[in-house]
Amino acid sequence: MMHYNIGLMVISGVFMLIGLLVSSRLKSKFAKYSQERLVSKFSGKSSRKMLRDNGIFDVKIKV
Repeated sequence: MMHYNIGLMVISGVFMLIGLLVSSRLKSKFAKYSQERLVSKFSGKSSRKMLRDNGIFDVKIKV
């Protein structure tokens, strides 16, 4: 017969519940904000210049 430590099981359950709650909250926030349109003050040209000025050359800008 196996002996289970009840305290360890309770702590594991609490952490699992916290993880599920956080995951659910993040999914709902991503779902909400993924539907909102971003308003950017940068044009494609100014974005390219900003990246180039900061030494970032491996990012492609789609306009």
